[in-house]
Amino acid sequence: MVLSGLYALVLLCLAAAAALGSGRRLLGLFGAGRVGGAEKSWIGAALGLGLLSLGTLALAGLSLLGTWPIIVLLAGLVLWGWSELKAALADLRGPFKRPVLTGAAWLWGLVLLWVCLMPPHQYDSLVYHLVLPETYVRLGRLASPPHLLYSHFPQNGEMLFTLALALKSDILAQMLMWLSSVLCLGMVFSACRRELGEGPAWLALGIGATHTALLLLGTVTYVEPLVMLWTCGSVLSLQRWRVEGGRGWLLVAGAFSGLALGTKYTAGATAGLLALVPLLSPGRPRALGDRLKDSLIFAAVVSGLFLPWLVKNLLTIGNPVFPFLYSWFPMTGVGWGADTAQRYFRILAEYGHGESWVRDFVTLPYQLLVNFQRYGGGMDVLGCLGWTLVLAAAPVGLWPALKERESGGRAFLRLLAAYCVLHFLVWFATGTVLRFLTAIAPLLACLAAAGLSRAWLASGPFLRPAVAAVGVLLTGVNLGYFLYVHAVFETGKVLLGRESRSAYLSRKLAYYPCAAWCRANLAPNDRILLVGEQRAYYLGRDHVASTVNAPNRWVALANEAENPSDLTARLKAEGVTAVLFVPRELERLFPALGPLTETGLENLKGLPGAERLRFTGPACGVFSL
Repeated sequence: MVLSGLYALVLLCLAAAAALGSGRRLLGLFGAGRVGGAEKSWIGAALGLGLLSLGTLALAGLSLLGTWPIIVLLAGLVLWGWSELKAALADLRGPFKRPVLTGAAWLWGLVLLWVCLMPPHQYDSLVYHLVLPETYVRLGRLASPPHLLYSHFPQNGEMLFTLALALKSDILAQMLMWLSSVLCLGMVFSACRRELGEGPAWLALGIGATHTALLLLGTVTYVEPLVMLWTCGSVLSLQRWRVEGGRGWLLVAGAFSGLALGTKYTAGATAGLLALVPLLSPGRPRALGDRLKDSLIFAAVVSGLFLPWLVKNLLTIGNPVFPFLYSWFPMTGVGWGADTAQRYFRILAEYGHGESWVRDFVTLPYQLLVNFQRYGGGMDVLGCLGWTLVLAAAPVGLWPALKERESGGRAFLRLLAAYCVLHFLVWFATGTVLRFLTAIAPLLACLAAAGLSRAWLASGPFLRPAVAAVGVLLTGVNLGYFLYVHAVFETGKVLLGRESRSAYLSRKLAYYPCAAWCRANLAPNDRILLVGEQRAYYLGRDHVASTVNAPNRWVALANEAENPSDLTARLKAEGVTAVLFVPRELERLFPALGPLTETGLENLKGLPGAERLRFTGPACGVFSL
């Protein structure tokens, strides 16, 4: 683990250098380079991560994906941004304000970086966030596995994971999400310090850096940290444009919003809401034509960066916005019928509202405190923890937003407050998966810090200890949740060297021993059918996995076959050479895998058994056809 961790750390430094230098230079090309050193580095590196993602996408689209092309991409971006990289490093040698707080913040960041050394084991990561990149790297190009609907979703985040896997490190993929979280908190901290002062800025950083959901999601291969980074970057850049004028920051805001939308469809809320800001242009009286032009420029930049994913889907499945508008584009090429689409969206809405939206809205704070599983079960719980402090304190930020005398700080807080309220309402109206709300968590932390700072100044000596005690208590609860989750995951066993990566994964994933055997013993061109398992990442071979969100081809073949021998012949005709059975997981998923007839079940049971058994693990088995 030590060697793989050091290797990933070296790669992280290379990727960060490429992003930092090239992103700062891109800021200058946009006409937004006149910004303070540290803040320029946060914003520039955030843009640079977008360049890494789009560069990897270009290599994959041209079928040039591989280790050396990725190294050339990184080296090229480092060289292109070399002058800016040297300037950024020079800024680091400057004097630090509040060295104790700065040191504590970076020490906490290093602890979280250490957590990234855990092997990926989260459900969605193993189902598609890492499976798709592994497939792209193995084939050297973009591909669309028929069992993975997610291959037709926006994938700017998966492109960064692809970069990491091309460099042979899934630990790097997790570290890139850590980097995204650090850049986002740094960007928000700099903006708060510029607009509100040192105290509120450090308080905002403390609230954000101890938010349990951000801590948990910032060390795994879920894409929420990237959506958060580029969403916050877009809002803060648009605020600078409102103050400074010109078009530079408007272009930066559009770029960030387009990158976020190219990462997750939920960022459409950001693009739609922020496109209205130039049009409304509060505080800046201008002609309607000029306002409309700025709004269209913003929308054009967003659309341009989102366009690659629209074109990819249009060419591969005929529906540019899959899985939406399925009734308009019925021939998607993935067996996506209206019934399957409705089932998929019902799954998305499982955390939605019951009979009364008003009751759900009024009881939201209470539910978050005592029944947070209501807003995300399973691995979605990673995004459900730690919201009490930020959501309880953020409304207090409306006070300085309305009463702050300093026009700059008031304008800053008003935009943040208006955007966060509207984003929250969109989130609440379209579903209540708290993981999706992390996109604005740092902005909410900034509002909370502004409100609490003003309340602290206005309160007397008797109230301040109570306020401080509540804040410390809730922060402690957030950190306690973080430690509890890692205790459940048994993270310490691996991070402290008491258990190997393979031993840990064998305990946590029933199919892992069989997957490891397949990687070591099957030919590179073998194709494996996974019966009863969706989490195919560790297989490392061409495969067809069971899935609950799309038609299962192997179920249809089992139903159509006349007998087990016929089923074997049909599977072999489709290139399947081995079958990996995971009985326990099959039993759990079985009701959602599709209607398996009695004949189909008998055909599956009659597939070649003990006489062709190649390997058996504690809870899985592999046999050849």
